[in-house]
Amino acid sequence: GAALLTREFSLALPVIKPAQFGATIGAGGTFYGVLLSAIVSLGLDKKDACQLELTQLEAQLRNAIMAASINVSRNGCEPPTRAELSQAIANSCGDSAYLQVF
Repeated sequence: GAALLTREFSLALPVIKPAQFGATIGAGGTFYGVLLSAIVSLGLDKKDACQLELTQLEAQLRNAIMAASINVSRNGCEPPTRAELSQAIANSCGDSAYLQVF
């Protein structure tokens, strides 16, 4: 799982358990890579914390957790492609209006 804290709110989401376990190597890098890519792509890095939308941040945090979960389901560091992450998100029960891969 992961948590995101600002002065305005705190958000904590549980782990997304992979169907099978491979190795943890690269899980943190995968998580941060996906999260930071979305933050920059959405322009969230240019906004004050009070301007951020909780639903948008929650979706991107969930995406990053999903990507890390996919990575740990494999042997070695093998992050998901954008297509694999998009498919996993589409198969999850999240709000597809916010769950986009950047």
